[in-house]
Amino acid sequence: MCVMDEVGLAVDKGYRILGIYEVYEYLVAQYDPETSEGGLFAYYINTLLKLNQKRVAILTGFETRQTKSDILSFWKREVYG
Repeated sequence: MCVMDEVGLAVDKGYRILGIYEVYEYLVAQYDPETSEGGLFAYYINTLLKLNQKRVAILTGFETRQTKSDILSFWKREVYG
């Protein structure tokens, strides 16, 4: 639902608009699960998933607990802040 749809519904229910200060219009893109594109957070989520896959791949390649601990510390510090 768009904000203007919500405003229109409010007016239909008897609310009054006392003033409008700014109106922005923008293109809305819906997420396409087949191409993994579009939507508000698709790029952000896809990037985090790729980073997580790389992290898991790195962790599974190491044998000692100390090395895994060092890598996890790096990721917590550098990637996740």
